[in-house]
Order: sequence, then C-alpha cells, then structure tokens
Amino acid sequence: IFAPIPKRNFCMHYRESDEALKNKILQAALLHVNRVGWNDKALALACQDLGYSTAANRIVSTGAIELVNYVTDLWLHRLEEDFKNLPLEEMSLKERLKRGVQIRLSYQIPYLNTWHQAIALGSNPKNFTEIADKLMKVSDTIWYISGDNSFNLNWYGKRLALLGVYTSTELYMLTDKSVDYKESWNFLDRRIDDMMEARSYVNNVSLYTNTFQGAIKSLLTIFPSVTSEGPNSVSYTHLRAHETGRNLVCRLLLEKKKL
Repeated sequence: IFAPIPKRNFCMHYRESDEALKNKILQAALLHVNRVGWNDKALALACQDLGYSTAANRIVSTGAIELVNYVTDLWLHRLEEDFKNLPLEEMSLKERLKRGVQIRLSYQIPYLNTWHQAIALGSNPKNFTEIADKLMKVSDTIWYISGDNSFNLNWYGKRLALLGVYTSTELYMLTDKSVDYKESWNFLDRRIDDMMEARSYVNNVSLYTNTFQGAIKSLLTIFPSVTSEGPNSVSYTHLRAHETGRNLVCRLLLEKKKL
C-alpha cells in the first residue's frame, strides 16, 4: 500500500531559482488577466495551475505591477525579433516607424478588455518611473532598428516624439470598436505624419515633451478611477479620443456601471 502523493508546495521547489519560479508564475498569470484582471488573484490562480501553494505568489514581491513589468519586457524582446525580420530596406522611414509601433501595440490586443488596469498600475506614481523607462526603450528600439543612430539632442527629440505617438495611439485603442482596429491604425498613420512633418526634432523637443506629458496626464487621471478587482468592479473608465486639427484631445468620462 502506497501513501498518497502529497500536493506540491512552495518549499518542495527550493531547488528552483527564485527568478525562474517567479517567471513561471508571471507567465501562467497571463492566462487569467482577461477574466480576473491584473491583480493578485491572477497570480494566485497561476500558482494553482502550476501545482504550487498559493503562498508561492509571495515571490512576486511587488504584486501585480511585476506582471505588467514582466509582459512589457517580454514584448520588447519580441518586438526586436519581429521588427528585424521585416523587409526594412524596402520601406520608407515613415513606414518603418509606423510598423514598429503597430507591431508593439498589436501584442496588447488579446488583453485590451482589461489593459486599462495594467495602464493604471503603471501610472501609479510609485511605479511610473520604471514603466516610463520601459516605454522609452520601446521608442528607442523602434528608432534604432529603423536606422537611427543619432547621439545629439535629436536622439531625445525623436524618442519623445515617437513615445507621444505610441501612448496616444494606445489610449485611442482602448475604446476602438472598428474591425481589426482599423481606426486606431489610421489614427497612428496621422500621428506619424504629424511627427514626420515637424522634422526639426531639436527645436520641437518641448512640443514632444508636452505631447507625452499630455498622454501621461491622461494615464494618471485613469489611475484613481480604475480598480484592480477585475471586470466586475463597481466603476469603470471610458476613454474617448478625438482630434482637433493636429492635436489629440483625450476626454476621460467616468461613469457608474449600470447594475
């Protein structure tokens, strides 16, 4: 007669490195964020899926923001590979930049119904610096692979300009109901046109900084109004974006859910 095999627990996996274990939990949690949101519940469900005690999610020391950081880093590496594999030599600079932003934003599409929660976590002042740095790396990667090797003030101007385009398009996508997000990609195309027409990146650094800050202000406005309790939370945030001339105007409409 054999004794039943006990359920695996966190202590039984002490040989597994903390980083490897954390990454397994974070990867498994991505399967649950659409249903329960970007929160500790998704991490606990991931531990259950992997056969660990729910106490194992303590290794994700800073909570759900680590899930956002994890997927952002994951998508950056994926962007590098996918973007390099395009026939870039056959594309204009505008086409390269647009395609780079489009590729990166397309990774978020499977998670769009709860992505506002991920944005809210990143917009929390205590998390914002790290998230902003990761977004700047996205912009830098797209410019670098597109062939830009500038080292002067143009470097900052170009990255901030594209970052403003990226963040505004990301916000636009949150409520885009068009087929295959056609309206978002059209919006992106117009924003790239505006950026390319400016050209003088050094002289327009302040303009690009203001554009980025405007998008970030919208994100910071989202933060206190979005809970991390999943799709059944009491309130939610609608984002409506419309264009006035060359300016993107984002209006955040906070509404009560109908019971």
